[in-house]
This record gives sequence, structure tokens and C-alpha cells, in this order.
Amino acid sequence: MATRRTRKTRDELDAEVRKSREAKVVLWAETHGAPVAMLVGWDPESGTWEVGSPVATMLGLIQEANFPTVAAKLAGLSNVPGLLAKGNEYMTDQPEERAYIPVEVRPFIDLVREMDKAEAVCEVNIVRVVRRGALNDPKLGLAFLGRRFASRWREQQTIFTAEGIDERDKAISEAISDPNTAMALAQIGHAVEDKTPRET
Repeated sequence: MATRRTRKTRDELDAEVRKSREAKVVLWAETHGAPVAMLVGWDPESGTWEVGSPVATMLGLIQEANFPTVAAKLAGLSNVPGLLAKGNEYMTDQPEERAYIPVEVRPFIDLVREMDKAEAVCEVNIVRVVRRGALNDPKLGLAFLGRRFASRWREQQTIFTAEGIDERDKAISEAISDPNTAMALAQIGHAVEDKTPRET
């Protein structure tokens, strides 16, 4: 009597594929120094991360104006500054076209690029809100213009502060404003004048 070959269910096959993919991810991470959490949901072709992955969660939090290190902690990622430093280092001598970037450095470079995008999205969203508010609030409007178009709109006092104050002039001004110092300086001036030979 011939035994029937049992077919694996779809769920079992999916589980095997996931296990194989996870094993590859862990091996890659151990070989190249990337944390496994960073590679979860990463697509080497597109350079993006799946929704719900730790990196995608962190990027979403950054877009909402959370500080990157705080967003990384909430997403369960560690040493993100180190990963970004590695990505920036790798990016210096890599071609723009990511297809030509070696796969072992791609996730680091992708992380830098996606972080930059997330922070840009955050800034654009906040500027949109501030601009809308500035249309109805003159003070906010001036403050916005002073930051966005500083060369034309910042206050003169800000320019003076930014350019700095000559510390020596400041000290002399303070000394002269003190009556005792002013009197002492006047006496020194008279003494010098008395000792100066007069023209005949």
C-alpha cells in the first residue's frame, strides 16, 4: 500500500521562508556589525523599511518632531549615532546610484538617507503650521520672517548681538560711567597735562 506524501501547508512554508530570511539577517548582521533590529523589514533593493519595523517606527516618530535618540529608544534601537556615523563614512566614496553600492554597506547608507528625509518631513510640516499661524499673528509673522529671511528681516539688535561687542570698549564705557573711576581718570589726565612741557 503506497503511502501518501503529505503536503506542507501554506503556513508551514511561510514559516520556513521567514526562518530562512531571519537566519540570513542574523548572519549578515554578525558579519558586518549591524544590529539585527536595524535590518528587520529592510529591503536591499528599495533601501526602505517595512511599516512596523523598528527603523520605520523610529522614522515615523522623527517625522512627528521627536528627537532622534528618543525615537530610537522607543523603537528599540541602540547606538543609532554610531550607525549614522558609519553610514556617513561609507557614503563619501560610494556612487549615487544605489544599485552599485555593495550590499554590505547599503543599510547604513539607507539609514542616513531615510533619517535625513524624516527630519526634512518634520521641518516642512512644522514650517507649514508656523506659516499658517504667521498669516494671522503679526509678531509670529515677523519672527518667522526674521528666521527664514534673516538678511532682510532680522532685528537690528539681533545683528548687533550677532556681530559681537568689543569687550575693551564695553569695559571703558562701564569704567567711565562710575563716578569714582571717572574722577580718578580726570586726576590722571590733569597730572599728565601738568607734566607736559608748554609751548612758549
